[in-house]
Amino acid sequence: MGKDIYDVVIIGGGVMGSSTAYHLMKADNRLKVCFVEKDPVYERCSSMLSMANVRVQFGLKENIQISQYTLERLKSFDEDMAVNGEKPAIGHRKEGNLFLVDEQGQAESKRSLALQQSLGCRVEWWSPAKIMEHYPLYKPDCYVGGTFGADDGYLDPYAFVMAYKKKAVSLGATFVKDEVVEILTQGGLVDGVRLRTDDTLRAKVVVNCAGAWAAEIAKTAGIELPVVPTKRQVFCLKPAVKPEVPLPLTLLPSGLYFRSETGGLILLGKSMDEDPIGFDFSWDDKRFYESLWPELAEFVPAFDTLK
Repeated sequence: MGKDIYDVVIIGGGVMGSSTAYHLMKADNRLKVCFVEKDPVYERCSSMLSMANVRVQFGLKENIQISQYTLERLKSFDEDMAVNGEKPAIGHRKEGNLFLVDEQGQAESKRSLALQQSLGCRVEWWSPAKIMEHYPLYKPDCYVGGTFGADDGYLDPYAFVMAYKKKAVSLGATFVKDEVVEILTQGGLVDGVRLRTDDTLRAKVVVNCAGAWAAEIAKTAGIELPVVPTKRQVFCLKPAVKPEVPLPLTLLPSGLYFRSETGGLILLGKSMDEDPIGFDFSWDDKRFYESLWPELAEFVPAFDTLK
């Protein structure tokens, strides 16, 4: 059974784990940092399967400020993450976020908008007429309007994670392809982790960046985390009618959301109260045909036919 000693061991090599490894090495390149990822091809990594949206449209000041910091970092991200002169290309696109608002949510939306604007965010209130002016395929007449964030947008999540991972390793961090099965403790203090291969990584600091799996691994150290894995699904479709301009990430009050993707595609999803708990990566076509597509076609009538 092998045993290595580190200053910090990070559980998870997705965006949070890789970013943590990078920032630790940037702060002090004398540190001995290791980050462990059980899914090295990132097939089921939350970072890769997300809509990769970056937005300032929140109702909490701290969330807005975090996003403002992110947007500032993204301006020079490719240059900052260059390794041996090779720059990543994360494809950050500011297509905007459009949040539709009904009468019930109008007061809260206006409060959030005022907060965002007070912090210097480029977010505006759009009337239904203005929404149609910019996106003529939309049918927003049943809404009182919406908020549009011009700096909101999305990026390539795979390129984003790989940039952090590659830069962290170039600065001296160690990347391990394995699964952490237990957080080790001694005398009530963290002492490292045990891997699926039964190897041990010793460290007095362990950072849990396992995302949806974080609660599962925390239990091995006697810690209960309120993190529950919930099944979500994002569908990729190609409508018969192609929008003249890229569509922003558009969110309806019901929770339905969609945006343009490269290649004339549309990404579509919706979080529901009945979404099952647990790790389930199966695909449910009924969810699309019976729930999501009819609602999408009502708001974007041109999307009633798919290619």
